[in-house]
Amino acid sequence: MLQAGRVRAAVIALVVGATVATAAVPAATAAAAAPLPTIEHPLGFTDTFDNGRTDGWTAVTEGTAAGPAKWVARNGALQQTSNVYGGSAAPTSIAKPGTMFVAGSPRWRDYDFSVSAHTADDDAFGVVFRYTDRNNYYRFSMDRERKYRRLVAKVGGRYRTLAQSRVVGYRPGRSYRIRVVAVGADLTVLLDGATVARAHDATLPAGRFGLYTWGAPTTFDSVTASVRTDFFSIAVLPDTQYEVRDAPQVLNAQTRWLAANRADQNLAMVLHEGDVVDDLTDSRQWSNAVTGLDQLGGKIPFVVAAGNHDVQTSKDDYPRPVITAPFNALIGKLTDYHVDGRFARDDSRDTYHLFSAGGVDFLVLNLTFGAPDDVLLWAGQIADRYPARHVILLTHDYLGQNDAVRGEPGDKYLPSSYNPTLNDGTAIRDRFVLTHPNVQFAFSGHVIAPTRPGVTYSVGRLVSTNDAGRPVYQTLTNYQSMRGGQGYLRIFRVFPAQSRIDVVTYSPSLHTYLDDDDNRFSYTDVDLGRGDGAAPPVP
Repeated sequence: MLQAGRVRAAVIALVVGATVATAAVPAATAAAAAPLPTIEHPLGFTDTFDNGRTDGWTAVTEGTAAGPAKWVARNGALQQTSNVYGGSAAPTSIAKPGTMFVAGSPRWRDYDFSVSAHTADDDAFGVVFRYTDRNNYYRFSMDRERKYRRLVAKVGGRYRTLAQSRVVGYRPGRSYRIRVVAVGADLTVLLDGATVARAHDATLPAGRFGLYTWGAPTTFDSVTASVRTDFFSIAVLPDTQYEVRDAPQVLNAQTRWLAANRADQNLAMVLHEGDVVDDLTDSRQWSNAVTGLDQLGGKIPFVVAAGNHDVQTSKDDYPRPVITAPFNALIGKLTDYHVDGRFARDDSRDTYHLFSAGGVDFLVLNLTFGAPDDVLLWAGQIADRYPARHVILLTHDYLGQNDAVRGEPGDKYLPSSYNPTLNDGTAIRDRFVLTHPNVQFAFSGHVIAPTRPGVTYSVGRLVSTNDAGRPVYQTLTNYQSMRGGQGYLRIFRVFPAQSRIDVVTYSPSLHTYLDDDDNRFSYTDVDLGRGDGAAPPVP
């Protein structure tokens, strides 16, 4: 609510640097009945704000009165708590410069974006989309005091109305689900599922989306978007045991970068390969792990594998007992950690996770270190339940630095060397990977032997065929021997239309890439299907 004295001043204020068009535009009525365009092969974007962070969002404030803007994530939502506004308060003035909070990628063109919002005030709030900069964006807002719902374009600093309804804008205290579907020049705004504004405008072809207030402290929550993109990414986070033990700021830098850059990287999933901690009896390490991993919570789907250090002590006992409580406690503390199914109730060591991106449907089978026979049997049953999904095996120990599946007799670091009930990589390959035709990828860490003389990292890759004759892409990623890892992680950029996956290695802590052939490479001719429910054909 604007203060009375400021309202009178604002009514006669000029909008500096902008030309305002105020011609009446009828509400989109006939157009509202037209079917909504769809987003083909979308990438998902989400933010619940449940972890109390706003990584990936940027505040842009145009209003100059009653500021500054105060955007804060708390109590499981995003709040803009100030009364900031600018320009004229007259209902006919369409400028209404306030404050915006934007996310997404400037490359994003077509998307279906939604957010829940409510205010106890009576001034304006809403959303912006295809935001390029403060002089170029679309904005939908509704104002109770001035009785309008309005869709405007701001192009080159000049405003024009695209659609408007002169109705009571909203009911204070009520939560509204605002949805924008922008495909090409077709722009549609819905409130609680009903179309309230529709326009055809091709002026702004791409840009970010965001939230908006003008003189109205507002609470926003549950941001979701489906975005059409040419590629998507899967991030692989290798062994973090030395980071949480000695340098937790490095893990924090990794996960903060992933959350902040999830839109620019088109991130669909983050996979942690296990050995989250170095010593499962050290509560400080688990606390550091929660702090680091929780920066992903509610922002990017992620899966955490259980490594040997997460479920076994480093004592020389043989067989080493499996201790599950600390790892399960970690998973229980992570914000919005989602599991689609478990091998054992209340146990997060062996789980499966479904996700889709770019028209490709995936099934992540997350198996504990040295998955025993009954777990492999269960994993096979889950893979068979979803024959059209591309299966990713995530497990701590599988591939070696010599590009061979691990199982060489005499290796004291094999799972079977710790406990005879555990399976080595070769057994996992023979009993699960080879025998299920939709198992297409395997990600692992654990190995600390250097790939070759002169380097300290441990990486490897292998493409082999399963029993159905289909390629399986197997990748080892581990940098923990590089003075604690130095924050390096892997980004797998998937281009479905080109049947290609490009792999890059980057350290958010050092802000550097590893550009040698071991750490920047591509998988080509990868059959990624189309996610249309049909199983990929057997070659």
